[in-house]
Amino acid sequence: MIKKAQSTTKTSKLHHGFSYYFAVIFGLFFLCNGFSFANKIEWATSATKGFESAKNSDKLLMIDFYTDWWGWCRRLDADTFTNEEVIKLSKQFINLKLNPEDEKEPKNRELQQKYKVSGFPAVVFATPDGNMISNNPGYRPPVPFAELMKRTLEQQANFKKLVVMQKNDPKNLNLMVDLALIYIERENLSKAQPLIDQIIQNDPKDQAGHLVIIYQALGLMYLSQGKIDSAESQLEEILSIHHSNTDLSSLYFQLGLYYGQNASNQPDPSGEYQKAIAFFETVVKKYPKSQVFEEAQLYIGISYELKGDRNQAKKVLDKLRNTAKNPEILNRANSFLERLNKLSQ
Repeated sequence: MIKKAQSTTKTSKLHHGFSYYFAVIFGLFFLCNGFSFANKIEWATSATKGFESAKNSDKLLMIDFYTDWWGWCRRLDADTFTNEEVIKLSKQFINLKLNPEDEKEPKNRELQQKYKVSGFPAVVFATPDGNMISNNPGYRPPVPFAELMKRTLEQQANFKKLVVMQKNDPKNLNLMVDLALIYIERENLSKAQPLIDQIIQNDPKDQAGHLVIIYQALGLMYLSQGKIDSAESQLEEILSIHHSNTDLSSLYFQLGLYYGQNASNQPDPSGEYQKAIAFFETVVKKYPKSQVFEEAQLYIGISYELKGDRNQAKKVLDKLRNTAKNPEILNRANSFLERLNKLSQ
C-alpha cells in the first residue's frame, strides 16, 4: 500500500512538472511571437447585431469597410489594428468589420452607400443610433489612428455634456445653436429641427446671427447628400435675412463644386459649368479673405476649359499664377496651364 502510494505520488509530481514545463514553453512561444488571446480587437461581422449592441450599450460604432483583395486593407489589419493603444481604445467602441462585396450580406452594401464610402479601406465612426460622425478613407498608421479614436471619443463626451447643459438651460440660444449644429453635422435632422424651430421662435429676425450659421450648415449637409434644390433653398433663406458680414464662401464654393462635378451628366453641360463659374466668382468678388479664395479662382479656370472656352481659362489661370500665395494652388495652376498650352499646339 505504501509503495503504491509513493508510486502514485512520483507519477503525480512528474505529471505536474511536465505540465508546468509545457505551460512555460507554450507561454514563452506565444509571448515571443506576439500572440495574445485577449490582446486583439473584438470585431462583429453582422451589421444587424453590431448596431443592436451599440444601441444597447450606448457605445459609438467603429466600422471598418474593407475588401479581401486590396493590400491596404490587409496592411490596416496587420499594422494598425494590432497596435496596443488602438486595441485598448477599441474596447470603448462596438467594432464592426464589413465587406460590401460580400453577396451574402446585402446590408453591408447598403451601409457603404449610407456612409458614402467610395474606396477601401474606410473607417466610419457613428453614433449608437447609427448617425455618421466621420468617414475616414484610406490607410492610417497606428499613432494617427489612435489619435483619431481619442478625438472621436472626446467629441462624443463633449456632445453628451452639451445635451445635459441644454436640458438644464433650455432657453439658452447659444446652447441650442451648438447642439443643433452637431446634429446637422451628423445628419440627424429629427433631433436638429426642434432646436431650429425654437431658435426661430426666440429670435425670428435673427438679430444674433444664429440662423445664418444654421442655414449654411444645412446647405452644406444637403449638398453632401446630393440634394441641390434643398441646398439652394437654404442659400435663399440666408440671403433673405441680409447679414452682409456673414462669410458664406464655403457654401458658395461647395455649390460651385457640385455643379462642376455633375455637369457632364446633365443634358446641357455648358450651362451647368456656367452655374459653377457664377458661384466661384461670387466667392472671389465677395470674400477675398476666404480660405477658398484662390481655390475658387483655380476652379473658375478649370470650369472655363471644361465649358470649351480655352482662351478664358488661360486668362484666369495666368492671372492666378501671378497672384497666388498658396504653393499648392500655384503648382496646380501651372500644371493646368502647361496642359492647356500643349493642347493648343
